[in-house]
Amino acid sequence: MSASPSPSIQSSQAAVAHRWRITSERLAAARYRFQLLHEAEVPDIHELRRTARIIHDLELERGALGRELESSLRR
Repeated sequence: MSASPSPSIQSSQAAVAHRWRITSERLAAARYRFQLLHEAEVPDIHELRRTARIIHDLELERGALGRELESSLRR
């Protein structure tokens, strides 16, 4: 007989899953912006670099959230 996760664990999982979805949406938007900036006739290097940093940070955040979610599902 397995016990179901406590309500606090479930709400924690839901919060992490929500943050992962939001971060994923922001990442997709940043990647799209980078693509548009890159394809511009006269690329704005400053904005390209800024957007690349945002993408990098969001990828790191999403990875950490994914690991946290995976770990909480194993409990």
